[in-house]
Amino acid sequence: LKEYTFSKFYLYHDVQPLTPAIGPETLASVLWEKKDVALLSVDSAFSPPGDSFSSLKFPDVEASSVKTISGNSPDFQIVHFDANRIRFRSHFPRDYFLVYTDSYNPHWQATINGLPVAVYRAQAAFKGILLPAGPNDVTLSYQPPGGFFPYWALLVCIWGFFIYWGFWI
Repeated sequence: LKEYTFSKFYLYHDVQPLTPAIGPETLASVLWEKKDVALLSVDSAFSPPGDSFSSLKFPDVEASSVKTISGNSPDFQIVHFDANRIRFRSHFPRDYFLVYTDSYNPHWQATINGLPVAVYRAQAAFKGILLPAGPNDVTLSYQPPGGFFPYWALLVCIWGFFIYWGFWI
């Protein structure tokens, strides 16, 4: 796992589905054997119409097909980062599959140049998106069910309880 979390972003040329029936012991060995392949859980993506693994194939796969992004560069710049949203710009000469080594949750959504794209569970635990060649403005955002209103309402109720309790005592 240390190898996967050394950097936050990885670019892959090769994408393969991860069989959902394998156990934890087998999963570790599969991840180790296929270090240069993005392994995606087939049941984990928000899939726009027509999206499938066939659209994730890359021609002319190179021999060491994983690249690490260790910081801002002319091809990759993080514009905004907080707990619920990350925005970055990229400009790569070819298509890549980008893996962001942050915990996957089905409520994460992604847009590239304003259009929604699938967010996949990659490497069994992380988020991944198909990143097309050329200039891209990418946003990954967490959209909890019901939005953030229920959380704010709960916070107001809790504070109201403590204020009421303080006056009552």
